[in-house]
Amino acid sequence: MSAQLDLSLRVDGSTGQPFETGNETGTLLLLLNNSSQNSNSVETLDTGFSDPPNQDDLEALRLKLNELIRALRR
Repeated sequence: MSAQLDLSLRVDGSTGQPFETGNETGTLLLLLNNSSQNSNSVETLDTGFSDPPNQDDLEALRLKLNELIRALRR
């Protein structure tokens, strides 16, 4: 069994030939190298938590995690 990568699917959801044919490896490396930038808009969670954590601490963590997940889905 082998996996195949569909490079015809574009970021906007449309399909077509987004890159030069025959340069799939270079395209994949470009996409992988730039994928980390998706999360750059998410600020770090520098707030300390109480011990034990209270409801406000957990809510701040939940909101930050949701923000990160939304950024990574872009």
